[in-house]
Amino acid sequence: MAKACTMIDRSHRHREIPTSASCREVCSDRSDSDLSAAALAATGRFQEALTKLSQSRQTKACALTIVERLDLAELLERTGQLKDARNHLAMVKKASRSSDSDLARLHLIEGMISKQLGHLEESMASFQQGCRLAERTGSIELLCWGQLRFLGVSADIDGSEIDPALLATLRSNTERAATPAISIAHQIFLAEYHAKRGNLGASRHHSSLAESVLATYPNIWLRGLLALNMSCLSYL
Repeated sequence: MAKACTMIDRSHRHREIPTSASCREVCSDRSDSDLSAAALAATGRFQEALTKLSQSRQTKACALTIVERLDLAELLERTGQLKDARNHLAMVKKASRSSDSDLARLHLIEGMISKQLGHLEESMASFQQGCRLAERTGSIELLCWGQLRFLGVSADIDGSEIDPALLATLRSNTERAATPAISIAHQIFLAEYHAKRGNLGASRHHSSLAESVLATYPNIWLRGLLALNMSCLSYL
């Protein structure tokens, strides 16, 4: 089992960091049938993760927990089932004991749904609220995802340069999170950001960095995003 993930530091040299539990599970020799829904989701296999989670619920008679509803909502959003995702989020909102971490996840999922529906201003507001709650709870991974999604939408809306201080904060938080998927997503975000502003050299550089981590820690979803960006670059 791999004990460390190779990530990229500020100077783009590699350093060794501990893996998350889901990463360790994926990196082991376990067969696909033995992987948990979380491990499948960690590699971008969202439909398989949703199927696994749904199957596990069939053996339980108790009501869904808040975390289970959020897990389902996130996977439903990822697989395009927005109405069902919203229904689970509505149930979470009615719960009386949602933690700040739960609410941070809720806002991030709401932001993604709003983005898919083309409601970009609502999406940004949800991401901002999610970031505030994630920061308050000290959840660096949630904070990184919120920042990546907020900056991605805001950059698309106005087309202007992002404040370098915000980019530096995102980079620092990405390093602190020390999670393969976040590191890859960060590089893909930078690749897209620079490509849209005509800096193709920088875009290819960040695409290469994303590729280097994907080679060790495969993720179907992130691989697709990178391929899309590389395809766009080939036409420029």
